[in-house]
Amino acid sequence: MGFALSTLAGFIAGVLGTLAVAYLQREGYLFTESRYLLLEHKTVPSDLLRYVQPGTSVANMREMLGAPLTETEQTYRYKFDNLYLEVESGDGTTIDSMTLVLPSVKEGDDFPIPPLESHSEPDYVLGELRLGQVAEPEDDIKEATSSKHGIVWVEKYYGNPGHYRNYLFGVFDGPSAPYDMTIDREGGDTILGDPDELVVNLLTITGMGTDPPEKAHFDFYTFR
Repeated sequence: MGFALSTLAGFIAGVLGTLAVAYLQREGYLFTESRYLLLEHKTVPSDLLRYVQPGTSVANMREMLGAPLTETEQTYRYKFDNLYLEVESGDGTTIDSMTLVLPSVKEGDDFPIPPLESHSEPDYVLGELRLGQVAEPEDDIKEATSSKHGIVWVEKYYGNPGHYRNYLFGVFDGPSAPYDMTIDREGGDTILGDPDELVVNLLTITGMGTDPPEKAHFDFYTFR
């Protein structure tokens, strides 16, 4: 009898303990998961765009880049030491567009832009390409500024039959990704200066069948 009672008492104690832990977890008093931020990749390789691009599956993106910093049903944002990445997917299955922004131009990495980097000139490399190298005289260089940030950009349409894409080449200056190349700010110079002197630090690529963005967009609030 004594053994049976002790066994029953042990069982009841175990159940009560489990219920107590579940209650404390639910109420936020007890954490059993690691509270350290684990980054699968602190930096991304310069050939990122060969593996993740419009047309790539969202599942494949997750497998290669890990969990996003933030996400909604259609937007995924990654923050790496050498790159800020925003991915859009209308159906949550396939990538429609990507926006890449360099946290720093002066000290940042460069990212070749396939298949454009195969052209003899200019060098289609994010972090090296100048806005004036892609903006033709007939192109409309657009700009959007506020008290916190500024963007200038030009839209282009490149590709081969069956593989056209819209490209938005931009120069961003703001809290999360300051344009840190030489600008005489005391002399009044801004990113609205000579396009031939401005290094492209923002790139949006939109795949076929997806409308190009109406304007250059970068949710710098997420990355501050």
